Amino acid sequence: MTPKEYQNYLKEKFIEIFPTVDVYAEKGLETQQYNIYSPRLDVIVGPLAIDKRLIQEYDSMMEDYRNFIDGLIRIHNRNVSEFDSSIPTLRFEEVRNFNENSRCFISIEIENNISRKHLIGGAINASGLGRVGIFLPWSDDKFQAMLKLVAYFNFLKRVKNNSYELRNLLIVKREQMTDFISDYSTE
Repeated sequence: MTPKEYQNYLKEKFIEIFPTVDVYAEKGLETQQYNIYSPRLDVIVGPLAIDKRLIQEYDSMMEDYRNFIDGLIRIHNRNVSEFDSSIPTLRFEEVRNFNENSRCFISIEIENNISRKHLIGGAINASGLGRVGIFLPWSDDKFQAMLKLVAYFNFLKRVKNNSYELRNLLIVKREQMTDFISDYSTE
């Protein structure tokens, strides 16, 4: 499967899992009225909060889909702790409350042939725009690079340097996501 085919596969699976909201593939969160950069995310689970706040709606969705989000958090925590045990694990409450005024419920970035600088941009976009951000590395080298980025941000925070918080960004391998959503959609 190519990254584009996988993106469409995820969109279809997420439509099954989230039947009452819009799910988009390769969608930008248009902000033309502000004349600012508008990133295109690979997969978005709505509803979209472009010019409004949907804090209570996303809070309700977090509770309604708690098992789903908790499962992804467990995968993320396992990935991170196997890489570097000094990186703090995430808890559901932390993810739920971190980016309350997000622009969408879930934002997914599938990262394939990109530089480390673009990797940072993808991580910031997924974390900044989604109540739950998911970073889905296409290859093991992108997976390792993302784990190193999280460790680097953690180091900067630990030594009291300026850093970026990624407390709602879940790093999930493609195989892990495929297995998880296949199992979840059959429950």
